Amino acid sequence: MEPSDFEAMTKGHLIHPADFQLDNQIFLEPETDYPTINSTWTDGSKSDEGTGSALCCYNDKDEITKEWLGKLNQENSVFQAELPAIYKSITHHANSTCLTKIWIDSLSSLQAIQNPVSPLPLVREIHKLLQDKKHIHLGWIKAQTGHQGNETADVLATRAIT
Repeated sequence: MEPSDFEAMTKGHLIHPADFQLDNQIFLEPETDYPTINSTWTDGSKSDEGTGSALCCYNDKDEITKEWLGKLNQENSVFQAELPAIYKSITHHANSTCLTKIWIDSLSSLQAIQNPVSPLPLVREIHKLLQDKKHIHLGWIKAQTGHQGNETADVLATRAIT
């Protein structure tokens, strides 16, 4: 992705404020338990070599069933790297009918997604997806907590850089 993909800003509401009801799908409070089973984990990473984005999905046997890695430009920020992983996670689970938890260690990304007038194009795409996919929930986990899913996503995001 190019840095310019994140720079174009749009004003106004994409979804009418009365219809923007994502509060029941986005959780910013720390949980007591972060199950790896049947969950997806995302992360973004930045180093001197570049910027990476990744996700990993676990099944009901606690096995990784999907990985996605994306390399962004050096100029992209970690915040910008988090959003494509969240977007890809949502599209991966779009046709599912069961409750899906996507764990994200970027509080700023979740806050951007909660903003109904976000000017960021990718956040607006996430809004559109989530409006129709009530079974997809996004939850926050503190970074570097030592949780298996979070650590795996971090390793993948770092690997995406190279």
